[in-house]
Amino acid sequence: MSDAVLKLLIDVGNSRVKYGLTDGQHIVATGMVDDMAQWLPLCERVNQVYLASVGQPEKVEQLRTLFSQQSIPVVEVASQSQFGELKNAYLDAGKLGVDRWLAMLSCRHGYKGNFAVLDFGTAMTCDFVLASGQHLGGWIAPGFQTMHGALFAKTTLPHSTLPDLLDTTPARQTQGAIYNGCLAAMNGLIREAEYQLSLHEGEYRLYVTGGDARYLPIEQNPRVFAANEAVLFGLHLLASADFAE
Repeated sequence: MSDAVLKLLIDVGNSRVKYGLTDGQHIVATGMVDDMAQWLPLCERVNQVYLASVGQPEKVEQLRTLFSQQSIPVVEVASQSQFGELKNAYLDAGKLGVDRWLAMLSCRHGYKGNFAVLDFGTAMTCDFVLASGQHLGGWIAPGFQTMHGALFAKTTLPHSTLPDLLDTTPARQTQGAIYNGCLAAMNGLIREAEYQLSLHEGEYRLYVTGGDARYLPIEQNPRVFAANEAVLFGLHLLASADFAE
């Protein structure tokens, strides 16, 4: 695969930087990068970069400089008013977080019914799309880590480490009540999203992605599906369209 013409996909989130390599047909590799030196071996394999960022502006600037030095062109992706049948509900399309737009592209590619895509990261986001491809809009709320971090920062509640197992049963000590309460809020977002979808005619699905989605018991709801690496797959779809040109 090292001799193939590849494009590098980069998802710069609020706390992590992830990458993928696409040959135009498939994502052939994914990973996370913590150090700038780790990009150099990847530079030897690619002829273009697709970059989506919602945070870490200093990291983004470092990436721009690195790829410029390597003479590799960078496409900085922004939300569009429309891509294929998917239509952005925002009046100013570029104001929609590009991670949300790419996640919708990813889910729409694999499912043509009504759906919601919920991203559980630093923030929790939820976006709704009808079978027609029309985006209805969405929600933004504090994520799991942000919720319990705010409680520890703004109150005198005792700090504690995150337990290995979480559930939403009523807790009998403060630390458990905090974490179980934050998890209940995440589950509540899914239930409210399902209610909103039920108001529209037709079958529907809910897709969940993001680092904190691992805490959710999605296997208990047959309408909820994991959408792993949804942002990277959305970038892959954009890059694949350019491969075809």
